[in-house]
Amino acid sequence: MSRLLKNIRIGLVLPSAPGYSETFFRSKISGLQANGASVVVFAAHPDRGKEAVSFQLQYAPKLNGSPLLVACRSVLVLFNAFLFNYKASRRYL
Repeated sequence: MSRLLKNIRIGLVLPSAPGYSETFFRSKISGLQANGASVVVFAAHPDRGKEAVSFQLQYAPKLNGSPLLVACRSVLVLFNAFLFNYKASRRYL
């Protein structure tokens, strides 16, 4: 099979990481990877067990506390994302 999606990163935003029985997402992810794409799954919370996954998995940070503290943490996370990934994020500026 040809590498149609070489050097492309695709992010999927899901409420949780796809479990073993969720074959739709797992087959889509493996199909994208078979065509050369790098897949990252962004999940809101880690409510699944420790299952072996073939993709990169990122969880959303917990934002608890006062609204001012949550706003400060959010700004800090965005600042770190732009600072440490400047090449990739400068196109959004």
